[in-house]
Amino acid sequence: MKKKCRWTWAGRLGWIFGFCGAIWLWAAWLLPTAVSPATVAVSGSRVTEGNYQQKIVRVAYYQEPDWQEGAGEGNVKRGYCYEYYQRLAPYANWRYEYVYGSFPELYKMFLQGEIDVFAGLSWTEERTGQFLYPELPMGQAQYIFLKRSGDSSITEDPASFNGKRLGTVAGIVESSLREFVKQQHLRTEVLAYGNTGAAIAALQEGTVDAVLGEPSIGVIANTGLESFVSVGTKDFYLCVTAGREDLLQDLNYAQESLHQVMPALTKQLGDKYFRRSNVSATLTAGEKKWVAEHDMLRVGILSNYMPFSGTDEHGMATGIVKEILPEMMKLLGLGEKIQVTYRSYSSISNMAEDLHKGELDVIFPVFSDMWVAEQYGLAGTADVVSMGSDFVYAGEYAKAKERKIAVVRGNYMQLAASRSIYPEAEILFYDTIEGCLDAVKYGGAGGTLLNGMRTYPLLRQGRYKMLNVSPTSEIAMLGFGVAGGSAELLNLLNRGVSLLPDDYVMVNIRTYEQDMYEYTLADFFAEYQFLVIFILSLIAVLAVAVAVMYVRAARTEKKTHYVLQRALEQAEEGSRAKTNFLFNMSHDIRTPMNAILGFTELLKKNKDKPELVNDYVAKIQSSGDFLLSLINNVLEMARIESGQETLSEEVINVHELVKNVRAVFEASLRAKNLILQTKVLVEHPDAYVDTTKVRQIFLNLLSNAVKYTPSGGKIWLEIREQHSDWQGYGRFQIEVRDTGIGMSEEFLPHIFDEFSRARNTTESKIIGTGLGMPIVKKLVDLMGGSIQVESQAGRGTTFRIVVYFRLAEQQNSEQEENAAGQLADLRDRHILLAEDNDLNAEIAIAILTEMGCQVDRACDGLECVDMLAKAASDYYDLVLMDVQMPNMNGLQATGAIRSMTDEAKAKIPIVAMTANAFEEDRKKCLEAGMNDHLGKPIDVAIMLQVIARYVK
Repeated sequence: MKKKCRWTWAGRLGWIFGFCGAIWLWAAWLLPTAVSPATVAVSGSRVTEGNYQQKIVRVAYYQEPDWQEGAGEGNVKRGYCYEYYQRLAPYANWRYEYVYGSFPELYKMFLQGEIDVFAGLSWTEERTGQFLYPELPMGQAQYIFLKRSGDSSITEDPASFNGKRLGTVAGIVESSLREFVKQQHLRTEVLAYGNTGAAIAALQEGTVDAVLGEPSIGVIANTGLESFVSVGTKDFYLCVTAGREDLLQDLNYAQESLHQVMPALTKQLGDKYFRRSNVSATLTAGEKKWVAEHDMLRVGILSNYMPFSGTDEHGMATGIVKEILPEMMKLLGLGEKIQVTYRSYSSISNMAEDLHKGELDVIFPVFSDMWVAEQYGLAGTADVVSMGSDFVYAGEYAKAKERKIAVVRGNYMQLAASRSIYPEAEILFYDTIEGCLDAVKYGGAGGTLLNGMRTYPLLRQGRYKMLNVSPTSEIAMLGFGVAGGSAELLNLLNRGVSLLPDDYVMVNIRTYEQDMYEYTLADFFAEYQFLVIFILSLIAVLAVAVAVMYVRAARTEKKTHYVLQRALEQAEEGSRAKTNFLFNMSHDIRTPMNAILGFTELLKKNKDKPELVNDYVAKIQSSGDFLLSLINNVLEMARIESGQETLSEEVINVHELVKNVRAVFEASLRAKNLILQTKVLVEHPDAYVDTTKVRQIFLNLLSNAVKYTPSGGKIWLEIREQHSDWQGYGRFQIEVRDTGIGMSEEFLPHIFDEFSRARNTTESKIIGTGLGMPIVKKLVDLMGGSIQVESQAGRGTTFRIVVYFRLAEQQNSEQEENAAGQLADLRDRHILLAEDNDLNAEIAIAILTEMGCQVDRACDGLECVDMLAKAASDYYDLVLMDVQMPNMNGLQATGAIRSMTDEAKAKIPIVAMTANAFEEDRKKCLEAGMNDHLGKPIDVAIMLQVIARYVK
């Protein structure tokens, strides 16, 4: 047992003199002085700041993972010991001066009085005269021994350690090991290493027979090692150098005060920094037996509990549970052995019933509440995620909480929480959470409790936006559940949960929050119900007005004519916007269509005249490009207006982006003899941006500048980085200006209106859709930026955009895209083309054949899979796959190919070539197992670049 440090006469006299000194300083402070009380001055071992004096305390700070990290001036510090220092400092009135070095160096300095305090020392009899111990420890440690798997020469019996070599890490663990050897009277050789990795390597190589490490060493070790005994718990202390009773007095007072206000501090720190303690990479015998008898883990999940678990439109399991279990199996080294399958249920009750029947192995989610678990007859794992709960109500909170509480029938966790928080309220049961929310909305219940992570997505629905939310103190924890008696599986799951990083769920769950809710027409009517009512009322009023006018018209012909004329004017005014929209659409579609059809007819008549043929083909291509641009712009506006557009960020280099955009307009600039000057003045060239959308902004602005600037004019593109008051984000100003024809002052307010143009195609002879600027405005708004325009007729136009981009570390690697842009030799490459449309297939075959490829065509996905299965393993080099095909679509065909037993065929490059050209279509193709995505109409150059990237 540790001897308590008692007060000596010297200590008491020191305390009296210190008290008298404090009185003297207090009196001196009352006297007039020329020095401001806020002045900070260092004097000996004290520092004065404001009206307080702090002692400068020299702290031994050596590097040790999770204990003391960041040893060195300016380094970020963290760890159990560091956080304990900071919690202690206010109560001890200390300010720290860190002394860096190795454990032996610092320990020697500590004994010589060159360091004031040293953390993590255990108590021994002989140390009591070397330095001072406080009354309370700063924590407990339990160290673990590892050995090579299968080594039976060393066991839990300490006697088996005799004659062995024991390894450890220099520092606290080494001193604990040496004390253990001494207490057990063992004849062993102790070898200390600089870090855990070196100690484990020595064990694997046979240099040592066992290694003693911290609680997390079982996680670091691989499957060739196993833990076999722990030394037991041991108190460790923050000790004071000999002769500094004043510091010991400060320390005792501070520790006692800290213990009163934060009694669980040492446990919290232990959980925070050593959460994965006592975890061995080697499974127990019972766990090994379970794994040997099972190659599949059957999991039951709730189908309506997103973002934790649910089913997608195809009936497949989704939610964070699909990420957690495979990751746990991987960390346990069972990723290849155990296949995880899912079955969805509408309620926990049905799920638990099948679990007890033996049709499932585990269910999710299970709430970590003993009473709830008992109702279902379950044994729960450790917590996977914890979250708060919210009380959703209508009207005033004080009245709502005293009324009836709505609970989903069979949801014992919601029931238990409701009774705990609002014990006096009456409980009403409903079949679904939507039923509960509807009851609250229409007054059937005062409120209902929601899982904190589900509150926002559920209340996004327009029909629930009028409801109020109040956070509660109730914390719900989710885990996995197994049937009683499944101890081996429970242990295995607990082991996997403990291996997950602390923030694993929170980092990955955001992916599934958006799947909780899809905006519907019903939500639109619910969200804009007053507008809908107003419009319907207006229609009703107009109908009544027309009826009244019609009756009066029978009496007075003149008045009838006036009323009808007035109604006609109002109707025309109300539909003018729609008429202009349809007129512009019709005109701008007919213009390129007329050119395509006309030049096609001329092409037939002059096919033996090469110069005319080339001219006609070029004009047909130009008209086709414009028609495609018009269709894309109309669809882009529709997507933006519907709220389906999202940002997909990636790291880009601003200089490279400007360079690539400039290359697009080189031919147009030369053709019109225009000068484009670019300037990039940024401190942070690398940032996270949605490359596609930023590039679309640049292309629209520069395209207009090129269109409306006469020959010989100038265009400027400048990007400047301005001061940003948002940490981690850069403020960028993008400016595009030209010396073009400009716009009138009257038109400027309408520049961002759809299909709005200063002069139409007929007047200006310049092709345009009138959608470019509205799209730019919508994209800038989507990025949270702002856009301004300045223009004068005949003097040019300036667009100025300000956006914030998240900064990234500068990219130093060589440009990898250069290689991707160079076409490989495609001669004699075998391409399998899956395309059901004969014309599309004919075009693709012609292009590929011209490049020297050998092309085989399949008319649908089923035929494509069959042709690949029958061919030799190395016959085909690549598959071009359409998506929408009869019998079997491209996504299904890709899945069938990826599951082939022939590894070479299963890994063949597959490139989508489809008219499904939006970003979500591309993601679906990649998720299905395809390597890349090409949108139709096909850009030949891009198609050949993509093929060259994947053929060997």
